[in-house]
Amino acid sequence: MVGPASADEWPTARQFVLVEPPPPLHSYPPPSSVAEDGDGALFVLVYWPVLQTTRGSETESPHTSLVRIASDGSRAFVPPFGEPERSSGGEQIDDEILPLGDGSILFTRTNALDRLRPHGSIVRFAGTGAYSDDSSGDGGRATAAGIAALA
Repeated sequence: MVGPASADEWPTARQFVLVEPPPPLHSYPPPSSVAEDGDGALFVLVYWPVLQTTRGSETESPHTSLVRIASDGSRAFVPPFGEPERSSGGEQIDDEILPLGDGSILFTRTNALDRLRPHGSIVRFAGTGAYSDDSSGDGGRATAAGIAALA
């Protein structure tokens, strides 16, 4: 039987900083997506909220960053899901990633599945991106299908 390991159980020699500075974590847990590429690199999806202070009140806007860790240990943000900017918005990944053999990455978004191509363009793979109470699209194009999140 295997159970979750805590950070203090992991050997110190195998611990390293994923990104600098570390993301501020408040109310949301980090996404847990980690996927291995064909060359042995790891892609790690990191929840990285954008914190804004207005009139003494701090607001947290959701943002996710995708980090690629090469087999030599070097790491870099994957554009356009890189370092968060001062404002929310921009490209987002919900919580799932899948590297493909051609260097593309499939990822989930709200009510859609998109593909980040190696040269940086993003194309819709399936779903409309709009909420739908029911699944639709049997016999039609995948990009016209209604994809709804199940509770």
